[in-house]
Amino acid sequence: MNLTKSLMGRRQFLAAAGVTSASALAYNRLAGVVDPVFQAGTAMAAEKSAAASATGANNKYSHILSPIKIRNIIVKNRMINRAGSPPHCLQGPETYPAEVLREYYATMARGCAIVSPRFGGGMFGTSRKTLRGDSAHMTIFDTSDPAVQNYIDQIIEGIHSMGSLVMGGGMGGSPGGGSQGTRSAIQQAVDQAKQLEDQGYDVMGSMGARNIKDKNALDQALEQNSRIQSATNLLITSSMMVKHPDLPPETNDGQSQMLTSLEDAVATAKAFDGYVDILLVTIGAGMASHPTNWNMEKDKPMTLSICQALRDAGVKKTLIAPNGGYHDPGLNDKWIASGLLDMVVMSRAWNSDDEYGKKLYDGRGEDIKPCIMCNKCHGLSMNGPWITVCSVNPRLGLDSTVKTLGAPTYLKKVAVIGGGPAGMEAAITAAERGHKVTLYEKTESLGGLLKHAKYSKYKWTLNDFNEYLIRQVKKAGVDVQLNTAATPDMIKAKGYDAVIAALGAEPVISRMSGSDGKNVFKGMDVYGRDQELGKNVVLIGGGEWGVETAIYIAEKGHNVMVLSPEKELMRLDRVHYPEYVIHTYDNLKNFDYETETIGKRIADGKVYYTDASGAEKSVSADSVVIWGGLKARTEEAVKFSSSAGKAFYAVGDCTTKGGNVQKATRTAYFAAAQI
Repeated sequence: MNLTKSLMGRRQFLAAAGVTSASALAYNRLAGVVDPVFQAGTAMAAEKSAAASATGANNKYSHILSPIKIRNIIVKNRMINRAGSPPHCLQGPETYPAEVLREYYATMARGCAIVSPRFGGGMFGTSRKTLRGDSAHMTIFDTSDPAVQNYIDQIIEGIHSMGSLVMGGGMGGSPGGGSQGTRSAIQQAVDQAKQLEDQGYDVMGSMGARNIKDKNALDQALEQNSRIQSATNLLITSSMMVKHPDLPPETNDGQSQMLTSLEDAVATAKAFDGYVDILLVTIGAGMASHPTNWNMEKDKPMTLSICQALRDAGVKKTLIAPNGGYHDPGLNDKWIASGLLDMVVMSRAWNSDDEYGKKLYDGRGEDIKPCIMCNKCHGLSMNGPWITVCSVNPRLGLDSTVKTLGAPTYLKKVAVIGGGPAGMEAAITAAERGHKVTLYEKTESLGGLLKHAKYSKYKWTLNDFNEYLIRQVKKAGVDVQLNTAATPDMIKAKGYDAVIAALGAEPVISRMSGSDGKNVFKGMDVYGRDQELGKNVVLIGGGEWGVETAIYIAEKGHNVMVLSPEKELMRLDRVHYPEYVIHTYDNLKNFDYETETIGKRIADGKVYYTDASGAEKSVSADSVVIWGGLKARTEEAVKFSSSAGKAFYAVGDCTTKGGNVQKATRTAYFAAAQI
């Protein structure tokens, strides 16, 4: 018996009992259950925002946390998760949703009002074997298997248990096909919606709100949505993917069948006003729809101007819920309070901090760990293997490992050597476990290699993360000793139970002839000192660090020539990230580069090098910046191993070559969590 037939018996039983849907029974949506004060019909979105703003008035995030009534359903707050691709690390080879994946959705539902579990290929009878190839974007199961469906039911009820709604897949027949075809397609969509509701879903995606200029197709879509609204309690959402008017054409590529101009988006939204309950607004391109610190200005999500255009055009009955970069709770609250938007859609923010919602309800938005928009939760490489991580949340995907960490047997005296991201993460974690922690930093401020982020407009997410860590170090009660170069003897004399070495890494010193000249700078040293550089700058080195530094120099008005030893200027297979870095330097007229080069010497105002063919060349340089990578301070770190009374740990970049934020936070967290 297929799933459709098995569910029909359930529907007939409920109908005989006077219940129109299974989810109505589970969610108390029967007549008379909802507070009569909310039975006045559909109000305008702006009126709903204003009325709900009084709820939780003592919380500074009262608007984003305020409940909202949509038709006859009360939604607990204004946050939606639309996880198009949950991190791949949450699902193993099981043919059913793994435990860690089930816990992921339940945890998210603690704070999020609408959660969208994604299983691929629709919800009914899809064979996993036929869709295995798209595992990069979704987890695929054979949902016609009752055993698999049991675990999917657990996910649905886990979300319901947190008072949240479950969003299902898109439904609806294709527009057109004559009057008979139209009636058939509409009835099919209604039947699918009823089946979705019986399976426990509360919200469905409609394919309706597109740029439909054909009147017959438009009428069909409107009638389809209207009939679904009458036949079920399901809320209807629709995605509107819009070309951003301020982005160059090459950044609006991909998914062209779903793109629409701003003018057409306004016309379509007005036509569907009231026929769609929630309009999900996003940028219609794979590149621009995944905001990073390169394609989004701080505090200015790209869809914000689209929301403004929809509001100005009079879209009022349908709630507007934009997606892409809406991570700041204070700004989200302000925008909802103003009526500019009604809800926000977030995905990556829940990965970077699984307590996002809890902290909001506690009024502690400043304690939310910020997403740095690296997109590594989508995977580290387009070419595989599909490794996924979160750069700032060390626990993501490691639930079983976290469960092995018990409470401290007794409180200890802990020293952390180094105030970079690894040192700060370790100090925060140890202090939160109750230990007395002292952090030693040899410079005048915390931050380590993240300090440079405050100087570049393209590093604002890293700067936000650095400021978050500094803030949390203070709130955790860590004793911070700045301008203090700790030594093993000094630490040993103070009698620490545990010592964590987080000494980081230092730039590799070039041995090239002329590299000790007054006009030669190490890569990291130019941030904040760009005024000391001459007009024509040659940067020797490549990779992301080298390219980003060269862009910073060019943005400050210098002419930059990059001489890279690599075949490609930077890694190209990062997921949803390098495209905009490339777009940035390709559109800088004062930025040039040559790959597969070998620097030979610096002399007489020139850099001499060999090109890919082995021929020697030279380029004029008023200043030279050398980026040769980083060298881990492993020898210095290991010297502290004899300073600890009971335990020693080395974390972050000082442990091995090739560090990054993800490695720093993960090694630091788990080291400190063992103390």
